[in-house]
Amino acid sequence: MSGAGPGSNSPNMRKDIEHGRKHERNALKAASEELQMKIRPKQRYKDSNNKIVIPDGVTEDGSPVEVKCPRPRDGESSLSDMAEKRKNFYFNSDGDVNKKNPAYDQVQKQIDATGADEGYLVVYYNDDEGTEETKVVPVLRDQDRINQLLEREKDKDDLVSQFSSLNVADKKY
Repeated sequence: MSGAGPGSNSPNMRKDIEHGRKHERNALKAASEELQMKIRPKQRYKDSNNKIVIPDGVTEDGSPVEVKCPRPRDGESSLSDMAEKRKNFYFNSDGDVNKKNPAYDQVQKQIDATGADEGYLVVYYNDDEGTEETKVVPVLRDQDRINQLLEREKDKDDLVSQFSSLNVADKKY
């Protein structure tokens, strides 16, 4: 996100969130076309800690889909620009998921909750001037990471996973 970290209530954070909400539907449609399968809208699942997890979508074969629509900053005219210029972007220069980005953990929790073997991270670029681009990054189940995440969350009283779509914009992790 530009200008502010998660949990911030800055004007840039609000603009980032608005940008994501505005483009999420188009991102899911583009991902559906690229994957050549239907994606159902948000549904509630429970992870192994019995906490609620809500992916942005679920493919017809049951794989979770998490959408990120980063708002372009000055000088960024594509997803590759963003990946090159931003520290810790959603995917690396090889196009693989960045396991250090919190979105990786978010998809892992969704994989756990849905029981899938893989999920998808959809990164959607739209500059609001007619240029758009979609990258669908497969994310394989990483049971060791899932176990770490479950252990970290198990004693918390929250009913909703910190990696649920309901909480990601509001919490630091």
